Amino acid sequence: MWNDWTGHGMDGWMWLAMVLSVLAVWALVAVAVRSLVNGGSDRPTLPASGNGESLRLLDERLAQGEITIEQYQRIRAALTRTP
Repeated sequence: MWNDWTGHGMDGWMWLAMVLSVLAVWALVAVAVRSLVNGGSDRPTLPASGNGESLRLLDERLAQGEITIEQYQRIRAALTRTP
C-alpha cells in the first residue's frame, strides 16, 4: 500500500527512522528555544530568600568569632553584589 515509485514498500525500520528523525528535529528546536529564553546562561541564580538566610548565617559567624571583620565585609559584599 505504501509503495514508492520504485515499487519497494516502506518497512518498519524506515518508519522508526522517520519518527526518530522528526523527534530529533523537535528536540533541537526545544533546546534552541530554551537557550534563547535563558539568554544562553546556565548559571544558577540564588533565590531572594536564600540571600537573607546567607546574611543571617554570616552575621552569626562574625558574632561567634569564626571570621574576622575583613572576611565578613568581603563575604557580605560578594553576597549582596548583583550580577
